[in-house]
Amino acid sequence: MPYRPRELVVRAREAATVLLATLDRNEMVARFLDMYAAEHRRPGRADQPSFYREQLQMIRRESILAAVLRIEAALPSKSTPTPSWRSASSPSQTRTMR
Repeated sequence: MPYRPRELVVRAREAATVLLATLDRNEMVARFLDMYAAEHRRPGRADQPSFYREQLQMIRRESILAAVLRIEAALPSKSTPTPSWRSASSPSQTRTMR
């Protein structure tokens, strides 16, 4: 049974909330960035805090994109909604244009 548009919005928000909570749990992205900085002798939290915050935000966005792509690939093809396109003009308008 297909979802109505409002239900799709609610489900998408719930999925986004769960995804962000999963990334923020145990500071997964921050720990990755700290380990990477230590292994490759890059500036860390204390050395350049503004650069660190920028990197943290960028890697968090990239990890969200990677997670969404993996989720999308795991979904069955029939579960993806197909948009229904409506004509921009009504049938009465198309008759008058001819």
